[in-house]
Amino acid sequence: MMENNIKLLNIAEVCAILRCGRNAIYNRMKSDNEFPKGRILWGRARLWTEDEIWAWLSRAVGVDHE
Repeated sequence: MMENNIKLLNIAEVCAILRCGRNAIYNRMKSDNEFPKGRILWGRARLWTEDEIWAWLSRAVGVDHE
């Protein structure tokens, strides 16, 4: 059986990738329909996959992840 090794990022990890604060991310979620909304798994914590964030960055500002 294959394991599903998808890494989920919390808000702090997304902030580190995007180099901005939490308020900027939440504002982006409200204003940009293409920004990934993430998943809510534990309580109110949102989690994103790394692929979602890099795909959005690639579309939004032309940043490629290597």
